[in-house]
Amino acid sequence: MNRCVTLAFVGDVRLGEGMNQDLCWRSCLSFWDGALPILQQAQAVFANLEGGIEAPRAILSEATSEATSEATSEATVKPQNLSPSPLEIGAIPPATQLLRAANIQFVSLANHHALGCSAQQLVRTMQSLGAAQIAYAGAGTTASMAALPVRLNMAFLPTGILAYAGQEAHSLHQSNLDDRAPQSSVKTPIKSQSCINLLELPKVGARAGDRTKDCTISSLKQAVEDPLKVTPKNRKISHLNDNKNYIELNGKTNRSQIKPQVVQKNLAWSTLEHVEQAIKDLRNAGVELIILSLHWGPSLEISPSKEFRSLAHRLIDLGVDILHGHGTHIFQAVEVYRHKLILYNTGDILSDAPIDPRIRNDWSFIFLVDLDREGIQRLRMVPVHLHYANIELAKHEVFEAICHRMQSLCAEFQTAAVRTQEGLVVDVRHNGKYCLNVL
Repeated sequence: MNRCVTLAFVGDVRLGEGMNQDLCWRSCLSFWDGALPILQQAQAVFANLEGGIEAPRAILSEATSEATSEATSEATVKPQNLSPSPLEIGAIPPATQLLRAANIQFVSLANHHALGCSAQQLVRTMQSLGAAQIAYAGAGTTASMAALPVRLNMAFLPTGILAYAGQEAHSLHQSNLDDRAPQSSVKTPIKSQSCINLLELPKVGARAGDRTKDCTISSLKQAVEDPLKVTPKNRKISHLNDNKNYIELNGKTNRSQIKPQVVQKNLAWSTLEHVEQAIKDLRNAGVELIILSLHWGPSLEISPSKEFRSLAHRLIDLGVDILHGHGTHIFQAVEVYRHKLILYNTGDILSDAPIDPRIRNDWSFIFLVDLDREGIQRLRMVPVHLHYANIELAKHEVFEAICHRMQSLCAEFQTAAVRTQEGLVVDVRHNGKYCLNVL
């Protein structure tokens, strides 16, 4: 009988000011509430981390390297290229303890928040993650470090992860076009900077605001609106402007939610050729499962563009087994393509951001993927309800509404998401055989 492993995929963990304030006095377990057993039953949880981790006092050294960390016990995830850290376990920052409490074993750092950090702050974040045995990829103090994949050994399933932030090429400033040449930017070290690993995205025809406005307001009108918890007094909940795709904070536009502004020279540009070569290298090293973590898409966009769908298919064709998308702050459809899995966008999982009662960015899922040696068996989606710096398992009308939205989104992709007591299930292998136990 084939052994089975369950991997959990979630969206953004957003370490904003409110979250960091709460971490000073709250138990790390309290943030995850009733969702904790679901997360802890998985072999590993994969997430996107937005925001830096501050280490306590001056315990951290300023140096970092790409050396291999010591292996942990065989029953756990074993990161293969974590940077060594002088942190002792007792000095692990609260934010890192928060991730560990939820069984998060890997985070992508390939997002515009990493570029907002100084090189020193990024080093501290990486060292804090390394001390907690949490693997990471997608960012570094040099372009070559940012482009490195990470290898995890999970029981019988050697896994490789590639992490990218998506960026449309036309958004580059003309004066910086030379900086995006993949041959030079990936191989040439850039010192004393925060660098992220970028994947060039296709140019999208219609802009996000138009699509989001039309799709969200008309298609999601019947969504159940649950009473919202009050956010801190320095934030306010605001409806989306009818003509633009953003949320307002204290009456001012949070432009970073529309289109991330990045420092162009701090980028490690990759093309599909680089992705293909990275996948080949991982396969040659004995990796059996390839996960590509991709931070892409405009905020609050309800459905991926046709250009993004084509790119997702191309990535699967190149050898990716699971595409883990995030960045829109709301969940999108899932698709089974060539018996592989595309999670177009996994939304948020923990956040202190304002909530829009029409878009419902407080609705999300825990995506549980059951695999064995023959590949992916099925996807289970457990609905969760986000509140301020807290999540809980969705219940009653909210549970039904979240499931209904996902089923409606999946219908366009011919993805059969079947309702269960737990939430929704997609049979990826199409043979009806489910993995019942997590080993």
